[in-house]
Amino acid sequence: MAYKNDRIIDFRYAPDVQQTCISFPYDDYKTVVREDGSLNHLYELGYEVFIDGTEPPCERRILNVQEGNAAWKYRFVPKFYHRDKLVERRQDFGDAGEALVTTIEDYVHSEFSWTTFAHIAENGARMDIMICKLAAKENFGHASDQIYLQCLGDAPLPPEVMPPPLRHHDVLPRAKEWRPAPSVLYTPVIFDGKPVPQPIAYLHAGETWECAFAFVYNGAFSQQDFTLDYAKKALEKTRAFWKNFEVFKIGFNIPDKDLQDMLLASGRNLLQAMEMLEGFARFRVGPTIYRGFWINDTLGLSECAFLMGRDDEAKGGLLETLSHIKPDGSILYIDGLFGETAAAIATIIRHAELEDDDEKVKEYWPTILRGYKKLRELNEESKKLGKDYPGYGLLPPAFGDGGLFGNEAEFSNPGSVITNLTPAWKAGKRLGLPGWEEIKDLCDTMKKNGRDKFDKYLRTTDDGIRYLPASMQHDPRHKPQLHVGAMLPYLDADDDLWDDYFKMLDKVDDAQGIPDNTGWRSDQSLFGYSAMMYARNLIDRGHGEKVVDYIYAFCNQATPSRVWREEQPLTETTCAEACGDMPHNWGSAQLIMTVRRALVNEKPESLEYLAAMADKWLPQEGNDLLLENTPTRFGRVTLRMKKAAEGYELTLERKKGNQQPEEVVLFWKGSAEMDGKALANSGDGRYLLPVEEGTLVIRLK
Repeated sequence: MAYKNDRIIDFRYAPDVQQTCISFPYDDYKTVVREDGSLNHLYELGYEVFIDGTEPPCERRILNVQEGNAAWKYRFVPKFYHRDKLVERRQDFGDAGEALVTTIEDYVHSEFSWTTFAHIAENGARMDIMICKLAAKENFGHASDQIYLQCLGDAPLPPEVMPPPLRHHDVLPRAKEWRPAPSVLYTPVIFDGKPVPQPIAYLHAGETWECAFAFVYNGAFSQQDFTLDYAKKALEKTRAFWKNFEVFKIGFNIPDKDLQDMLLASGRNLLQAMEMLEGFARFRVGPTIYRGFWINDTLGLSECAFLMGRDDEAKGGLLETLSHIKPDGSILYIDGLFGETAAAIATIIRHAELEDDDEKVKEYWPTILRGYKKLRELNEESKKLGKDYPGYGLLPPAFGDGGLFGNEAEFSNPGSVITNLTPAWKAGKRLGLPGWEEIKDLCDTMKKNGRDKFDKYLRTTDDGIRYLPASMQHDPRHKPQLHVGAMLPYLDADDDLWDDYFKMLDKVDDAQGIPDNTGWRSDQSLFGYSAMMYARNLIDRGHGEKVVDYIYAFCNQATPSRVWREEQPLTETTCAEACGDMPHNWGSAQLIMTVRRALVNEKPESLEYLAAMADKWLPQEGNDLLLENTPTRFGRVTLRMKKAAEGYELTLERKKGNQQPEEVVLFWKGSAEMDGKALANSGDGRYLLPVEEGTLVIRLK
């Protein structure tokens, strides 16, 4: 496979629309700062414009297609009164662990900047604060001036009106209850420590004016107490909060600072999107369109929480998943997305693996069996539809999430059943639980039935690459790469179709370093985080260099505030194809999981170290490569790589787990030595290590 990336993170493919969440972790109030510096509050699902022409043209607010995820009820941006020409607008996002935004507008004669951040007052009032600074350059002369607030959405409440406390559900996007506007507080404009005279004031060359605005969402705060000094102290308090907030509770350090910052921001983004409901944390993919729950996503989000050392949040994901058990045994959130039941079962098994808790499998085994039986019933229903039904022997018409539209005969839901039930039957077999053979039989049957359909549905691109359409119904909008992963659940390890899979990825990743047109949008568009899913397949098949390419290229699709949009147009085109929200934290979770897998990779029966290792990740003096106490199905692992006088010292410690790997492999391009003896290289930089738990110290050159 070709390697095409320079492995520099510079956000070269950042989307035009850039939304940065400034809320606190688990915050009810999901507020966002956009690329124009506007503060946006109260996302309204009813005003969301999906860019497919379905929105009527006479809505109260008309949005450009590039503003499709900007349907906010309240939008505020500061302005000045004098006349000037904008030269450049840029934003600064502080340290990667912070959630605040400074917008700087450079004009010919002046500079205007404002810093926006979240704040909780001593009395519990939740507000956002905007501190503004207007500086006149030496060529300014003088002009009558003022700093004021422009409302781009609905009007705020006047300062003397305070909104009553809200119940949590009142601020959710889908809520129908009355929700008040924030009240807006303001300070006088200050110059040289004194208020600028009103009502007419003149700004002169060399002067700098300052003021602040506050947007109070909940609780009470008086206009009299809101001063510029208060706002500046609030900024210090917010910075101190983020500086002391522990995103990762276990060590996770990559010596490449740019990538480490991406990981830190990704973890923070996930926690900002979460909510506390009924006493436990709930995962949310994002703060706008996807401020809700999805079973398939929670499987990965909760695993990511474990990798961050946040076991309590991870457990919340399982609890919310299990709250959607239906009377018939299925576990569904979206009607027709039958694969959710299998994903929910996989969530149970994965939690048990990462907590090293076989008792959890036993406790939930009846739930697993009921879910399996419902999937078996659906498999039988597909046969009742007759042999002319395309999905005969798989499932009835289902919703193929990830690029398909509506319920149809398709391969993705059956593939999810095969993939996600396999860990369940293996756990049942290992623990001697009744019924595991039946689960295995369903997986084997559906895999065979799906593979038998390849003769009819397998297609070939013009240049000879074979692929399986996710849908059994032809749709001319779908490019081959949309379906690139559809066939994987039906392949054996030695299947030659794996080569076609990797050829397809290699064919379609030239434009911006990751595969394009793999999602809902099929023209000149990127479904960014899909690259991280492909990357994990690349790890398992030994394409480590390509994995590193994808990691860095994926980071370059993010905004400088280190968040992703779900789908966005290719940068060097006039295309406006886009979809979904931002921050879209499925991307944040995918990055964390992929980097962890690159260094500590679990296969069903084996454990791999440094399977996708970049030179930029090599330790430097005082900056170790570290994964501390990271959970795996084979027990918790600590990997620490230090710079040594000659080469590197790698310490691998694995604690005893309920499962033992059949093979432990270290990947290293150079020589490796342990206990004064050279380790045997089994080929392609593979070193076999002892399979027993314990501590290994290896010298690498």
